[in-house]
Amino acid sequence: MKLSEILKNVNITGLFADADLEISALCYDSRRAVPGCLFIAMRGFESDGHDFVAAAVERGAACVLCERAPEVSIPYAISPDTRAALAIASAEWFGNPAEKLRII
Repeated sequence: MKLSEILKNVNITGLFADADLEISALCYDSRRAVPGCLFIAMRGFESDGHDFVAAAVERGAACVLCERAPEVSIPYAISPDTRAALAIASAEWFGNPAEKLRII
């Protein structure tokens, strides 16, 4: 799926990547990064995903969705809230399954 399709509904304040970049997977754990994935760097209670961008890049991440520019050279997109961005990007990645639910 193209990066532009994944991020079309995400609040992006800066895109420093080719919008036509093909993404093979989404991940927010650098240990699960695979070649071609979009790594989402999120701040947590005990650690900051931004500290693991280099590890994700070593494992083959193609692009990073982050709240601040990464310290390594990689295509990236900036969002003010990557936790919310992950939810929106994941919904797009999986074909917006909530839209298919029937609610009574």
